[in-house]
Amino acid sequence: MPDLIPKEALEYLKHKTLKVGFSYKDVWQEEHAIAFTVAKAMQFDILADIHNAVTEAMEKGQSFETFKKHIKPLLQQKGWWGKKDLPDPLTGETVNAQLGSDRRLKTIYRVNMRSAYQKGQYDRTMESDLHPYLLYRIGPSVHHRKEHLSWDGLILPKDDPWWDSHFPPKGWNCKCYTRAVTEARLKKYQAQGIPVPPRADGSGGGTIRVKTVAPEIRYKTYVNERKGTVEQVPEGVDPAFNWNQGKVSRSVLAEQTLQEARTRYARTIQEQATHRMLDHALSTSPGPAIPQYEAPTLVKRNQKYTRLNLDEAINRELGYLQGETHKTGKEYMTLMAQEGNTLLGTWSSGKTRTKIFLSEEMKRILGTQGKGMLYLLHSHPDNSGFSMADMAIMCRYPSIKTMGLVLQNEARCFMAIGSGQRLETREALTGLVRFIAGLKGCSVKESLDCFREEYGWSSRYEGKE
Repeated sequence: MPDLIPKEALEYLKHKTLKVGFSYKDVWQEEHAIAFTVAKAMQFDILADIHNAVTEAMEKGQSFETFKKHIKPLLQQKGWWGKKDLPDPLTGETVNAQLGSDRRLKTIYRVNMRSAYQKGQYDRTMESDLHPYLLYRIGPSVHHRKEHLSWDGLILPKDDPWWDSHFPPKGWNCKCYTRAVTEARLKKYQAQGIPVPPRADGSGGGTIRVKTVAPEIRYKTYVNERKGTVEQVPEGVDPAFNWNQGKVSRSVLAEQTLQEARTRYARTIQEQATHRMLDHALSTSPGPAIPQYEAPTLVKRNQKYTRLNLDEAINRELGYLQGETHKTGKEYMTLMAQEGNTLLGTWSSGKTRTKIFLSEEMKRILGTQGKGMLYLLHSHPDNSGFSMADMAIMCRYPSIKTMGLVLQNEARCFMAIGSGQRLETREALTGLVRFIAGLKGCSVKESLDCFREEYGWSSRYEGKE
């Protein structure tokens, strides 16, 4: 089954960045071309878990039931399930919000799978000289939107402007799809009609008539009060789907390719610093893992964190590290572990202004905890982004789920390897050094974006540039 997964569809889904949003209206239209979001999934690690599960489901060809079997217990364990009172960050009002549910998981699975498949379909069609047309077909739904029914059997040139607003899916739970069509196939369909196979129960079947003239588009006005936009949406198209994800994502990827070329060129002029950076990074990275692990004892200073959720605890701890750095000018580090909604332990260590070493206790815990169980947080007094040593530690320790960094200008950065490329050999780390060398002159936010594009890591930047 995985061999049948379109490469374009998987790459499209895998390399989306994570973007939290309280409402589905917060991440809008073309933003979905590069961003993965789930309404009300306001914790970065929960959003990353859902993204990883959807990506794995596509990569392995999992059914919805298998996808649900894997992700549901994790979301329940982390408290993202059922209804819960949440503050709306836009209005400040408390909303009794629906978090995880079987129905929501089905919508997340279907929308992302269909969107990714259709994106892959668009790319393959655009690259084929033998297929100048696209055919619109309705899916296997029991009930169809009347407009979608009227578009069934429509064949238009693949560059017809009609596809800009009508390339499926065109709504929540829309199962419509497209097929690439050759000139010869178009003539055959015009002469004989488009064959429709019978349903599983034996009913239906036959042929439908071909239509080759783009329908007149009638518009309705839609106001997205959360974005402050007023737009014209074609009838039959849900407002959130009023864009051609294949066309937009291709332009976005083209820009990413150009940026990658620029970054690689910049790296070539930084070769002299490569070996010095690599030696420093590897000397800072840990030694072999210790086979035994004892449950940590909760640090007294952080007893209050047992009443906070993970995001609140992380933000509180980053604030503490920033305050200590501001007072002493030194760098500080904290290691956090969480089980459910209870913080198990934290460890802090402050050394010098520009360098910090993992304590032996930290190395022991990092080397023996399970994959994705820990959160490594630290501060940078000089407002610099993640260092080569930070990246090397991330790659060496699968137990780190997310690394957080707070700067003295109050900006906060988060990075997670997730389903991205983990670099473990010296050769791979050498490539990482060269990549970082090429980022000279980039802002912290730009460097995070570059890591996302080059290695598929997830990242988030909060604060002013």
